[in-house]
Amino acid sequence: MRYPDLPYLTWARGLYGRVRLDLGSSNASTPSWEDLQMSPADVPLHADQREGPPGLFELLAQTYTFEPDQVAIGAGASGVMSQVCRALLTPGAGDHVVCEAPVYDPLKGLPEGMGAQMTYVRRSGPGGSGGIDPSAVIDALRPSTRMVVLTSLHNPSGRQIPSPTLAAIAAAAQSVGAFVVVDEVYLEFLGPDAAPAARLSPAIISVNSLTKVLGLGGLRIGWALCQDRSLVDRVRRCFLHASVNLASPSVAIGMQALRRRETLIGRSRAGLGEARDTVQAWADGRSDVRFHAPDAGQVAWLELTWPGASGRALSDTLLHDHGTIVAPGEFFGEPAGIRLGFGRAPEVLDEGLTLLSEALDALT
Repeated sequence: MRYPDLPYLTWARGLYGRVRLDLGSSNASTPSWEDLQMSPADVPLHADQREGPPGLFELLAQTYTFEPDQVAIGAGASGVMSQVCRALLTPGAGDHVVCEAPVYDPLKGLPEGMGAQMTYVRRSGPGGSGGIDPSAVIDALRPSTRMVVLTSLHNPSGRQIPSPTLAAIAAAAQSVGAFVVVDEVYLEFLGPDAAPAARLSPAIISVNSLTKVLGLGGLRIGWALCQDRSLVDRVRRCFLHASVNLASPSVAIGMQALRRRETLIGRSRAGLGEARDTVQAWADGRSDVRFHAPDAGQVAWLELTWPGASGRALSDTLLHDHGTIVAPGEFFGEPAGIRLGFGRAPEVLDEGLTLLSEALDALT
């Protein structure tokens, strides 16, 4: 396996957390011990994990209405995606993968690194904000297809894939022996009752984590849900080759977060509607941008509409002149736009939009 460059992650790791204003990241803020209703004294430094983290499979199964043996775990969604790729793809075998575009680069980097033949199916609209055509995905399938990679809510547009679309793609994928892997790390921005896509078909794998909606990325806990128990077993075996165990303190905190899930989801969703409306009103007052509102969540695509527009130039201007970060569209394959994170306190968002206006004025 080779390890291709991941330009977005390389760029982001050097900047996020080191700037004055963040209008680029997509995860909710980290909850406090009070939010979790626990204290450091409640966190064990060690637990016996010979049979897996005690209670975690059962808690995830109960949370999402699956059986424990239909749940696999890993070190965050990225770790789980790596395990899924290793379970489904064989280097050198000519395996084929269909992947949406625009796409978060690790989702394509993993199968590319394993030597898969890649076909990209473009979502319609700027930044993928118009959705995905199931017939285009189905037409891209081959007898050698092993995976279809999608996100819902989509990164970077925040758009949801309707259940009938996912079901149609899954049925076609199943007919050629492929699985549909749906990255659902933003799922609960739709609310605590949002159903994982894996409920729709045994050919769908839902991947999620504690990072984006619950704000606990530092714990590095992710999971996969799938009705196909044999595949789940393969994904679990891949975990043994990667990590063996999760960190016991992370498991204890993560399980408490799952118990407090509805409260934490409500905390993360609070104010997002008002923030989205603020950005929409700001964009409507300008002639050089177009805001494509998401179905849910705190990121959306901001299209830059002047000739020769460059999201990277805008990002660099914001960073260097104003200490403010946004995610350039070039990292998602669309240079004339940015991913805008608007889930901020009202005063922070207002200041950020003012600085964004100044940067736009300097470029246009």
